[in-house]
Amino acid sequence: MSSGGLLLLLGLLTLWEVLTPVSSKDRPKKPGLCPPRPQKPCVKECKNDWSCPGQQKCCNYGCIDECRDPIFVN
Repeated sequence: MSSGGLLLLLGLLTLWEVLTPVSSKDRPKKPGLCPPRPQKPCVKECKNDWSCPGQQKCCNYGCIDECRDPIFVN
């Protein structure tokens, strides 16, 4: 690959990395709270609430990121 092609690829990867987190931060969080931490090995199932289906939230428990049904506290 030519140096121009590598430079273009590097530029596109940098742009993708910069723009990806910004788009998810612009969206509001879904309502509700995450339930207590599950007892299971580390998994990375989601990045944010909007990568989960329906009303589920992306819940972070240290090394575990997974889609869970929210709980609501009055």
